[in-house]
Amino acid sequence: MAFGLFIIIVIWYDIGKKRKSERLYEYAFLIFAGILGGLYGMLNDAFTVTLSPEYFVFGKGVAKDKWIFVQGIGIGGQAGFSGGVIFGAILLFARTHWFASVKLQRIASQIWIPFACGVFMSILLPFFFGNIDILKIRDRLPQVITQEQADRFLFVWWEHAGVYTGIFMGTIVLIAKNIKHAALPVSCGKTKH
Repeated sequence: MAFGLFIIIVIWYDIGKKRKSERLYEYAFLIFAGILGGLYGMLNDAFTVTLSPEYFVFGKGVAKDKWIFVQGIGIGGQAGFSGGVIFGAILLFARTHWFASVKLQRIASQIWIPFACGVFMSILLPFFFGNIDILKIRDRLPQVITQEQADRFLFVWWEHAGVYTGIFMGTIVLIAKNIKHAALPVSCGKTKH
């Protein structure tokens, strides 16, 4: 809520200063990235709260009641929106400094890349490392949960680590693709898209 109010104030300030209309597209891009991130987070946590409610109870502090599914989705939406805005801001920063000639619409059309990498890594990391407890998480879990529940907790922990790792890697790929695109020569009077 506070973040949304902050964004509205900044947009209002920019419009009042009559800055370039490109700013409005940048704000729209940030909101777009946030909404996509929020939807991704909600879908991801709808799956993971079903797989390991214990992850949300003991790892996120959610009450284990009939609303745990809704609360889990809410946490995913909040974290996803924030993450989406952050990675959107990183893309805008990179665009400003490394590939300003690339149109924002091109970047928006490639925004699927970090999310696809997030899905890929969220499958890959738990598959290969799901039983590895490098942070000794099992030792810190309450004794009231079974070994199977602890295994699922660890699996979901790796799944979330995979999401963040994949989105980070995908953002780097997206930036690299656009740096390369910006370096291409413009031929026959065509503009870069």
